[in-house]
Formats: sequence, C-alpha cells, structure tokens
Amino acid sequence: MPHSETACLKISPKQYQQQRISPTPFVNFITADTPAPTQARTRDIFQRLQDGDAKTLYDSYVTDDVHWTVMGTHALSGVYETKQAFLSQPTLRISVMIVPIKLNITKIIRGGAEDWAVVKMVADARLKNGKPYNNVYSWSTRWKDGKIVEVHAYSDGLIPNSA
Repeated sequence: MPHSETACLKISPKQYQQQRISPTPFVNFITADTPAPTQARTRDIFQRLQDGDAKTLYDSYVTDDVHWTVMGTHALSGVYETKQAFLSQPTLRISVMIVPIKLNITKIIRGGAEDWAVVKMVADARLKNGKPYNNVYSWSTRWKDGKIVEVHAYSDGLIPNSA
C-alpha cells in the first residue's frame, strides 16, 4: 500500500499517546541484524581513527561507491561520489596542513533499528606551523551490510580556511 497522509490517521490521538508512553524498552530495537552496527561495534570500527589507522577504516568499512558530503563552504567542503574521490581530495588538502591527525571519539548516537549512526570526534593534531588543530567533527553515517554507504560530515570550516 503506498504511503499517504491519511495512512497516519488510522489511530486516535489517545491511542497515539498510549503508544508513545509504552514501557517497551529500546533494547528490543537494538539487535545485531539492524543495518547500522551497535554503539559498541561502531566505537570499535571508529577506534581506528583514534589510533591513527584511517586506512583500515576506509578499506574495510567504507564502500567504494560511498556518497560522501563534507558540509559547509570551507576549503574541504564538497560532494564526493566515490571513496577514491573523497580520499584524493579533502584528505590530500588536509594532509598538507596537518601533522598526522588522530580523531578522538566523544559520542556515538545510534537510533535503534535505523541504518544511520552519528559519530562525534575531536581532532588531536598540530598544523605544520605548530599551532594546535582541535577541530570538532560530526559524521552522520548510513550503513548497509556492515559498511558505510553515505556520510554527511560536519566540521568547523574556519579552521581549514585559516591554516
């Protein structure tokens, strides 16, 4: 049956409210067969960035045809239709500015049965001029079959522009 606005009106407001306050625990919706990995597994995967091993993360957990959008209007922003395009453009530009970068995970947000997970990170690096590079990142990642197929990456655009 196609989706329509009237399909949403099949229950009364009272029934809707009762469903909203249902005591069903969220843990029932977080299972190993959901498209996005669990929080613990997501942390394990992204730990590679914290350990300075981005290559393994990209090689093992990002599809070749990933759709990667770096949000903003700064030097690193843009839309990249493949892993190769992403790795050859923004990472090349940032590698000119920064002595090896490590991204420390600060938060992982995962929505139960959703295929999206959000990973918040803080850069731990120095610019080649010696100044600290403490950019904050938020990557909204969409998963399929255990791999990242789409990323919306957010960061402080003033830092790359001023380096």
